[in-house]
Amino acid sequence: SLGRSFHSRLAIATTSQRLSVAAFVYFEMKIMKVFGIGLNKTGTTSLGRALEILGFNKHISCDLELTKAWENNTFDPIFQAAEQYNNFEDWPWPLVYKELYHKFDDAKFILAIRDSADIWFESLCKHADRTGPTLFRKMIYGHAMPHQYKEEHIHFYNTHNDQVKQFFQEHNPNKLLIISLADGNNWETLCPFLDCAIPDVDFPFLNTSQQKSNFKLTNFFNRIKNKISKE
Repeated sequence: SLGRSFHSRLAIATTSQRLSVAAFVYFEMKIMKVFGIGLNKTGTTSLGRALEILGFNKHISCDLELTKAWENNTFDPIFQAAEQYNNFEDWPWPLVYKELYHKFDDAKFILAIRDSADIWFESLCKHADRTGPTLFRKMIYGHAMPHQYKEEHIHFYNTHNDQVKQFFQEHNPNKLLIISLADGNNWETLCPFLDCAIPDVDFPFLNTSQQKSNFKLTNFFNRIKNKISKE
């Protein structure tokens, strides 16, 4: 009888442990997804890193094949990829926010914007100067390089932002956060929306103009240093 009691308690403990593991796995699988749906050059890289700091560490950024799937109106590969992550930014995610909203009931969405459409376009042009023509821009904006098509790009930017705001206003305003990272107070804006504690670290600002200037300056001095060392 004592032996049976011991083994019964062991069996119960083992079952409890298994249930705990299963609950943990289920939680990991069901953790809320956060979709960054601002256009590129609105602080998407910084937002993705900030979400990683907050624990949304299954991160996916721009993906050419998934963007091609969007262009072909084929959403299954996009949904399959989305199942594997909880932190999304850049292409194709801003293009499929309506489909993602209906697919993932517990997801939240963040629309990053710039101070003005003109500032966004200027940043887009500077980025194009660095990268050269890209298939992403050709597929999405209709032009591989933006410089000669300001009016079209400004219209795209404003239309996207307006349509996002209207969609969530009609469906569920509480699922959307609109944020301009240049305004500051980003943790104070982001964390309550995601029900996260404010971390004790600075908000990450990545791919900023200052960072790029510093990078170019460092490379310039390194080239001079290498040239002198070879002489």
